[in-house]
Amino acid sequence: MTHFGSVAKLKQASVEEITAVPGIGVTTATAVLEALGVPVSTESAPPEAEVRDDDSGQRVWG
Repeated sequence: MTHFGSVAKLKQASVEEITAVPGIGVTTATAVLEALGVPVSTESAPPEAEVRDDDSGQRVWG
């Protein structure tokens, strides 16, 4: 909470912003947002986990 200053600001933060806090992973960030009533999509991997193959354009997950 100290990092964001208020519950309202925490509710506005993205999973990526919350995971930037040392010691907070994706699972915890998602759980926090869901506990605050913020819908979180878990349908796709975060952008940094997706890699595109240059030859085929197929998605390769890292």
